[in-house]
Amino acid sequence: MSHPDLRVVMLVADDVTGDSRVRREAAALAGSGVQVTVLGVSATGEPSKEVLDGALVVRVSVPYRLRDERLRRRAARRDWRPPLVGYKHQTTYVARGLRAKLGVGELQADAGHGKLSQVSQQVRSAGWFVFRAAKGLRNAVGRQADVPFRGGWRAYDGLVDRLTWPAPWQRIHPEALDLELAFGGLIDRLEPDVVHAQGVQVLGVATRAAGRAKLSKRSLQAVYDGREAPAGTPRAVQAWVKHERQYRDRVDRVVGPGEELRTVYAELTGRPIAVVERPEPSAQSRRLLIGPANIAGQAWMWSQAVERSLPGIAVETLATSDTKYAFPSHRRGTYEQYRSDLRWQFELTAYALSEVTHVLFERGRPMFGQLPGQSWLADVPTLDRSGIAHGLIFHGSEIRDPARHRELFEHSPFKDPADPLTAQLQAETDRTRAQLATYDGPVFVTTPDLLDFVPNSTWLPLTVDVAAFASSRPVLERAVPVVLHAPSSSALKGSAYVDPVLTALQERGLIEYQRVEGVPHTELAELVREADIVVDQLTLGSYGVFACESMAAGRVTVGHVADRVRAQLPTELPIAEATPDDLGAVIERLIAERETARKLADSGPAYIREVHDGRGAVEALLPFLGGR
Repeated sequence: MSHPDLRVVMLVADDVTGDSRVRREAAALAGSGVQVTVLGVSATGEPSKEVLDGALVVRVSVPYRLRDERLRRRAARRDWRPPLVGYKHQTTYVARGLRAKLGVGELQADAGHGKLSQVSQQVRSAGWFVFRAAKGLRNAVGRQADVPFRGGWRAYDGLVDRLTWPAPWQRIHPEALDLELAFGGLIDRLEPDVVHAQGVQVLGVATRAAGRAKLSKRSLQAVYDGREAPAGTPRAVQAWVKHERQYRDRVDRVVGPGEELRTVYAELTGRPIAVVERPEPSAQSRRLLIGPANIAGQAWMWSQAVERSLPGIAVETLATSDTKYAFPSHRRGTYEQYRSDLRWQFELTAYALSEVTHVLFERGRPMFGQLPGQSWLADVPTLDRSGIAHGLIFHGSEIRDPARHRELFEHSPFKDPADPLTAQLQAETDRTRAQLATYDGPVFVTTPDLLDFVPNSTWLPLTVDVAAFASSRPVLERAVPVVLHAPSSSALKGSAYVDPVLTALQERGLIEYQRVEGVPHTELAELVREADIVVDQLTLGSYGVFACESMAAGRVTVGHVADRVRAQLPTELPIAEATPDDLGAVIERLIAERETARKLADSGPAYIREVHDGRGAVEALLPFLGGR
């Protein structure tokens, strides 16, 4: 790619699929390394994205409110009739007939029950007779009046449609303004170098975007391809001619049939565009994208494990969360880019639809940018249209139902439903579980306790590099051992129970308490390697990345892992069991019985190698990836 940042937006007033000319031109540009986005109109009313011939095609839902309002007002003028002349709606005529039928039936019933005098019966009967006669007369008059009214409008329309003056395009073709409302903001957010109007209907859209760019001191070249004028009456065609006259002199270049767009764009932007040799097909026929969170660096670790075990599969990770922990990732995006940078979002979408065969969504979040309230389901139709397989990965609190957790786990941090954090997580998990019920893709969970919260899910074991955490520091040889507690979330990990107990032990001179939170991962890893005892969590009933890293480092690891969770593990878990009720006693026992504690610590690396070195994760992912 000679100029990888040259961006072109093509505008089309149709859905692009059958527009061979636009597709051919877009393909030629994409083949020259230009990033091409084609904005078209969705034929179904549902927005969509796909890559066609190397270009990202974005079909926008255009409501056409201005056009529809014009048509409504036009129809209202032609449907007008004087009062009491016919019925505006046929349903009104039918309803009045039904009312008359029911009224006569009621009259007959009352007469049969002897409820009416002879005079009353005759008066009511005459009334309904007059009602039905008036109904029929009004309808007949309306039918007769329709003839001159409709004929008059046909004659008027026939005459006006042949007139080429006046022909105000804003009135006759308000759909051109509807397209401005649909496309204008998108172009501004994409900030292209060239906007190319493929047809007169979008000419005004292109020139307005170029004008706004100039006002913002940004260069945007407007190109116009007039093609053939849209078919229609002489007046409609003339209105398009006026539209073209108004905006044609505002474009930077008008291109004609046979002109080479690479040359045109190069002249306008001053950037030579060369034909780029298409890369050889990759030996890796399957490409997996995991994101957009990379929680605790796990997506990266899974990517390394898959590529080590399965050479035919390439894996990339995407991180768009806070980067304060500095976990490695193949691709990154800031929070602002993920939420609102349309250019970044479209570039990622184009890449994925062109190169990726499998996608794993983390935490129920969409991959290609997120509007408020959106979930991964927003991206599913786009992936389905491109034949890309997809699945879900849940890490923890985004799917762990607080109500069910307090039923299953005695020391649950969600005991108080009115607690603000508990209420927030309850609302979020309720929403996610409702969305999950409509999803039929594979679902993975990263900790064994989550199997109770996500039916039909698969355990995707956390992955840790055992060698990276190897420590030369002997365990429990210091007279006063170092005890480390470094929660990722104090409220969920039970730090309110841990802190006072360990602080009291430190005051008695039994331990040196290290309490850290929010430190970079490299710094935390060193603290783990230098500690004697690591206290994980006391309330969730399971274990996560921090505990795995502690075991990999050969440290004495303490935490609460419920029996129901331990029972699901393939081998014995070397974590010393402790709860908020007995943490102090557990720590004192470990200090007193140091040889037993060292044996527990020594079994940690072997456990991690057996369960969490990446091989288990690969086996879990194999069915989704299509096997070896």
